[in-house]
Amino acid sequence: TSTFPLTIAIRKFIPLALYINELPGTLQNFFYFLALPLNYFLELGFFFLSSIFWYKVNRSKWAQNPFFTVEVIILTVSFFVGSFVRSTVIFSNDIGWRAWLPGQFITMLWGADILEKFLTKDFHQDEALSTSSKKTFNYFRIFLILGVLTTLLDVTLLRTWPLFVDSGFAIVPNSFSPDTQLGKRTFAARQVYEFINQNTSQDAIIQYNPTDQVNRTIGLYLVRQVAVSTHTAFGISTDELNIQLAKAANIFKQSDWHSIDLACKNNLINFLVINDQDYIWRYISELAQTREPIYSNEYYAVFRCGQ
Repeated sequence: TSTFPLTIAIRKFIPLALYINELPGTLQNFFYFLALPLNYFLELGFFFLSSIFWYKVNRSKWAQNPFFTVEVIILTVSFFVGSFVRSTVIFSNDIGWRAWLPGQFITMLWGADILEKFLTKDFHQDEALSTSSKKTFNYFRIFLILGVLTTLLDVTLLRTWPLFVDSGFAIVPNSFSPDTQLGKRTFAARQVYEFINQNTSQDAIIQYNPTDQVNRTIGLYLVRQVAVSTHTAFGISTDELNIQLAKAANIFKQSDWHSIDLACKNNLINFLVINDQDYIWRYISELAQTREPIYSNEYYAVFRCGQ
């Protein structure tokens, strides 16, 4: 039977998870619940404080503006789903991360209102804000600066981390690359998948080695269907997924075309994408002598199979 895609679970607090991973699930959720205020304070410092200020400024105007009620409902739903619900069909809790996007949008609007008052010195004329201490305003400024700096850091690392990997500055091996050739490997993968897109029919079924847990390049560049993928499975049980993964992974442990073609035929696979990290790669020369790859480069080879 299929696993229900959602379950009740408290939002993880990663620093705490390092110490309680061995505890029973119920006890873990208890500690995560206790850590929720700290968790959100660290994640949403600027938005957290600006929301408090926004509430103080607008609580007397609630009846005058129906949009306030809608905004609070959106924020409440985001908070509930992001705090107490997680996905069961994907290892990464996407729903817990993405559920906060509408809520954070609301707090961003509120933060813009409060920031405008600070920048124009308008808060002195607002009784709700003027009664707050100068020390509290300083905290607001500190969290605003920290938020801007960490956002800039995140954007910078997003664009430069692959360069750090190839330069040897980052610790390798890592989840991006088994060596310091991430740029070359990514470009080689792009060449492979663009070739497949341009030279196979739209109903072609492709298979890569599913033991590669997060195949980022296939998600970026391939527009053909894959027989079985490791990252997400909707509508089937975990046990059935593991059976199908094992069948597909076994293809990349073979060394002769008879076994490979039989497995491809049984799994409705038309093309295999083999890379230099797969066990089968050590037999690539022998396989290529019997059947020429439709495309190959330094790191990849693509073969028809199941014929």
